[in-house]
Amino acid sequence: MMRQCTARSGQALIEFVLVAPLLFFLILGILVFGLYLNAVTTVQQAVRVGTRAAAVGDTLGCPGDSAIQEANHQQSPTVYGEVDD
Repeated sequence: MMRQCTARSGQALIEFVLVAPLLFFLILGILVFGLYLNAVTTVQQAVRVGTRAAAVGDTLGCPGDSAIQEANHQQSPTVYGEVDD
């Protein structure tokens, strides 16, 4: 007769060691994708606000770079930077 192995104390540890990196990278991937989507939507909002400021503009003429920047800072406070000429 063959004796059955009843000691399984190390089995859970081995399974955890095999599965933990996959779960870690999955969670990390979800986090990075969320940060990417946040950056994309922030830039899209800044483009919308800047385009609207450029289209509406002043009543006396076309808006300058500073007016577009000011509109972006008011509407999208997380977007910073300088306008290149």
